[in-house]
Amino acid sequence: MKKTAGMLICLLILAGLLPAAVSAQSRLSGAVFVSIADQNGTPVLAYEKVSLSDMDRDGALTVNDVLMAAHKEHHRDGKEGFSSEKTQYGRSITKLWGVENGGSYGCFVNDVSCTSCNDPIRPGDHLYAYIYTDTVGFSDTYSYFDRQTLTVNAGEPVTLTLSCVGYDASWNPVTEAVAGAVILFDGEETEFVTDENGSVTLVFESGGEVLVSARTDTKNLTPAVCRVSVNTASKTTMIVTFSLICCAVAAAGFVVMIRRSRHA
Repeated sequence: MKKTAGMLICLLILAGLLPAAVSAQSRLSGAVFVSIADQNGTPVLAYEKVSLSDMDRDGALTVNDVLMAAHKEHHRDGKEGFSSEKTQYGRSITKLWGVENGGSYGCFVNDVSCTSCNDPIRPGDHLYAYIYTDTVGFSDTYSYFDRQTLTVNAGEPVTLTLSCVGYDASWNPVTEAVAGAVILFDGEETEFVTDENGSVTLVFESGGEVLVSARTDTKNLTPAVCRVSVNTASKTTMIVTFSLICCAVAAAGFVVMIRRSRHA
């Protein structure tokens, strides 16, 4: 019986360590998340997982590496869809998503503006790069939700908050809530609108994957992105039921093994 109990304890310990091992492997894999908006203000990548490696072989992991990898993995022209070069301001983007417009691009990491493509980046970071839609007045304003991914049940209310980054008279970044913005589901306007605090409570009626973004007539916003996975009620019920059945079967098996051990 002691031997059987010991084996069961070992199996339980290994089962508990498995998620941690998987998590550690994910960290070691060097994955980052990338969003890109094109010259029309359309998100062409929305929180897409991209591998992180020293693509330009300069001995550091930087924004430049991530953008090279994102284009290699997702753009029709591969790495040729992106380019950068050294300038007086550091390494700057000269082509993004196949578009060359004289240097009118923006780039943020974890909702903080980059100083150049040489800025360091770490696994798990979110990089958002965009092509200016206004190359005359440069009115494009970076916006973001407080969450980039969500998993909810159909009919279940969930709240997001929309903010944007502007600049004061001294060109210091200033973050403010975006009020009165219309929420878009997969590019289509909905009846949901942000309040004076930039918050909005959403409800998804059916299951599936939905890309949430926002627009307003008062600011030229880059499209904030939030990828939402909506579970149907029946799917959720099936998952819970299956989990309960598995637990019951495992418990029954454990009892049988203990009884057999006692009679051995």
